[in-house]
Amino acid sequence: MAMALRRVEAGIPELGPADVQRRCREEPGKAGLVVLVRGHRWPELDQAVMEVARRYPQALWAGRIDVALFPKLVGDYVGRTGARREDVMQSLPAVGIIRDGELHMTMRPEPLFARGRLQVASLVSQVDAFAYKMAVTFTPKPKKAVGEPKAEINRDKPVAVKITKGGKAFNLTLYEGENLLDGALERGVELDYSCKQGKCDTCTVRVLKGGENLAEPTEGERQVLGEQIAQGLRLSCQVIVKGPVEIEQ
Repeated sequence: MAMALRRVEAGIPELGPADVQRRCREEPGKAGLVVLVRGHRWPELDQAVMEVARRYPQALWAGRIDVALFPKLVGDYVGRTGARREDVMQSLPAVGIIRDGELHMTMRPEPLFARGRLQVASLVSQVDAFAYKMAVTFTPKPKKAVGEPKAEINRDKPVAVKITKGGKAFNLTLYEGENLLDGALERGVELDYSCKQGKCDTCTVRVLKGGENLAEPTEGERQVLGEQIAQGLRLSCQVIVKGPVEIEQ
């Protein structure tokens, strides 16, 4: 007989962007089974995710993330899947699969109540079926190279980056070899962007200082911006940081 799941905290790790990056880097053979929230907590879902992660320790790590701290993660998921951001937000809290630092799939379990109490068997079995199919037995296809090759990030060499967005200045620390757009988004600075492939000008920024500390313009930048590159414009999705720089958007 199914037992009721009590509303108690599961001790699930609360993860920030740096935590997710670290888990993906340290455990590349595993996928993240995460509870996606936006302020509201669902303790029973936390417990279900922890229970499922314990069943497959060789394949999963678990945690809870507040999507407000992950604009890049959500934006990339929306752009890659074609989902509407509004629909994603309205589905929360939900369960997601993170692999290689990207959100690949989400699902919202349907709660089943009996005598006013949420049933363990229903909630855990839904999360288990989702995780087993999408992570435990899933074999990802090799990624195809898109655009310019990414530079190697050197985390031993921090780089000071100042970004002015909408009149507000942000002083960030990126790393040598890091992509400017990705680095800004991961640190909470929401630069405008769209395709992230150097095929549009949505992510254009103006370099105020330190242009010599950026990698040479890519072919995509040359095609999109042309002579404007000489005026200090760059596509932030294509820019690799090598030293201190100031930009504005």
